[in-house]
Amino acid sequence: MPNSLIARVYKARYYPKSSFIDASMGNNSSFCWRSIMAAHGLICGGVRRRIGNGNSTLIWGHPWMPDTGDPMIQIQMPPQLAGALVSGLISEDSGTWDHSILTDIFLLDDVVCILKIPISPNYDDTWYWFGDPNGCYSVKNGYRAIVGDHTNPHNSFDQWNLMWKLKVPPK
Repeated sequence: MPNSLIARVYKARYYPKSSFIDASMGNNSSFCWRSIMAAHGLICGGVRRRIGNGNSTLIWGHPWMPDTGDPMIQIQMPPQLAGALVSGLISEDSGTWDHSILTDIFLLDDVVCILKIPISPNYDDTWYWFGDPNGCYSVKNGYRAIVGDHTNPHNSFDQWNLMWKLKVPPK
């Protein structure tokens, strides 16, 4: 939870002027922070932006596309649009996607994908964990992202028995 006490303490200590996505290890980090940063790539690989009004999501800097494979915009960023926000793609008059701007900047496949994203002008953009019904990251979700979901019959990880029989220390 981004507003919890511990989240605010870590933000103030380790990434006060950026987001968790841009956070780094830093000097003299605590054991807990080093453990969190060990999973940083996994966490950042599974988060997405849910578009509300588009005022805090970068077009080329944040994962906001609903594609399961790669949620980033694939077309190269024009230099004059560095730091452009998703809100610039939304018509101020109608509160819907501005079709003419989308077709000027993006490929047709991306335009079709963007038009499927609902806009909520009364809400801010939020982060969520892709694949979880509640949008929250958990260790269980991270584990499933690494080795696959064992409840899925088409599971790509078939070494469960071997893994559970490994001789490892209890802690």
